Amino acid sequence: MVIGILSARGNNEPRQALRETWVGYVLNHPVLQKRVLIKFIVGDKPCHIPPQDRLDQYSCEPDTLVDPVLDQDIIAYRVPKGAVGFHIYQGPLGMDFRVNLPIVVTQLGVFDSNSDGFRGGLTAHLYDRISQKEVMSVNFTPEDPGELVGGSRFKPVDHFVLPKGFEGSIVAENFSSSDPSSNNPMMHGGLDNGGGLISFHRISRYGVEQGVFPGHEERVFEENNQYGAGTFLYRAYVADGDFSKEKLEERRKHAKERKEMWRGVLLREEQELQRELRAHDDILMVDVVDVYRNLPKKLLKFYNWIVMNMQFNFTLKTDDDCFVDVEAIIKELSDMKLRGKERIWWSRFRADWPVERVGKWRELDYTAPVYPTFACGAGNVLSADLVKWLALNAVHLKQYQGEDVSVGIWLSAVGPNFVKDYRWSCGRECDTGTFTSPENDPEELREMWTDLQTCGDPCGCS
Repeated sequence: MVIGILSARGNNEPRQALRETWVGYVLNHPVLQKRVLIKFIVGDKPCHIPPQDRLDQYSCEPDTLVDPVLDQDIIAYRVPKGAVGFHIYQGPLGMDFRVNLPIVVTQLGVFDSNSDGFRGGLTAHLYDRISQKEVMSVNFTPEDPGELVGGSRFKPVDHFVLPKGFEGSIVAENFSSSDPSSNNPMMHGGLDNGGGLISFHRISRYGVEQGVFPGHEERVFEENNQYGAGTFLYRAYVADGDFSKEKLEERRKHAKERKEMWRGVLLREEQELQRELRAHDDILMVDVVDVYRNLPKKLLKFYNWIVMNMQFNFTLKTDDDCFVDVEAIIKELSDMKLRGKERIWWSRFRADWPVERVGKWRELDYTAPVYPTFACGAGNVLSADLVKWLALNAVHLKQYQGEDVSVGIWLSAVGPNFVKDYRWSCGRECDTGTFTSPENDPEELREMWTDLQTCGDPCGCS
């Protein structure tokens, strides 16, 4: 068995805790050291962008550069002149966006490219995309249709400040087939981000029930090529000279200072990592920028290295915050007689797990509402044939938000044989006889290991 432990460049303390506990035990065990190889998997390149200046803490993308439009209302989504609908859709229809710097929403609107009003009543909703709760809404009627501006009808709302990081959806609904000027969703071509004040997600959002956040999504792969039926007017929220020349110069100065400080952090991190590499022969450096979003790539690089360099029967993937009882796992492999069987995937699994659109597990590329079955992150075992398939096809496998869901999506094409076992923990719960326990700090790992050696129970000795 080859064990791969996903680890970040700066995580020398967690790695040392594992060397002092279960990793060191395996390396010094007269039998296990002959049957098990252990490698920490670390990216060979750091992210040179300071964390405060990244789009989010999980990637190595720069935060949105902003040259804000000031002192004027901006139409977020504009219907091109002469645009027509492509198909009749009578349910709620929306589009998503993210706020990069605070804005004030001044009006909500609905598309009306024919410029001749409408016969039924329409409603525009602005939703918080995370909580799926309504922030504001406006009704449009034939008697009170609002003001026609740039291919849309608008009505003012109480000025509402949307903070940096707000994730929103603008939705229009109540279409009628007898309302030809507005019942067809428009494939629009006018997106105005206000010089970087907001960003648009390439998502068209559909629903069935009126007055409810529309949960169905369609990923759009070309910019300015999504369906929508609602829009809004907004402007930069200027407070205390946020966008003054002096304030912008101060921000640039702070960004330069952060970059210099981060360069020093990375230098110390590299020096410590080099000392660790000289002292231990258990780190596999793989060609990848070492951030969370690249974990699928790190794992595939590990599998490729194994296939190119090792003769093996199984791999075990885990993380550097996990307790692992390798001796119990090896014994159970033998007892279950899994060696020689094909397409074995042994772990505890999540099935029908909802796809998340925000936060650490934010997924923008997998458009189904739930993931295929995937293994919990604390640990899972793959037979050699599955590992070889992943390594062979690595260049064709698209990365998704994390390594565990990515492997689930990839292997769904193969039809693995799931060996489901609750001794592989998914969370912080601990049961006697557990194979793994995730999300531990170094002292907790040492304590669990001491308890296992003292009384045979990593959950604690009474």
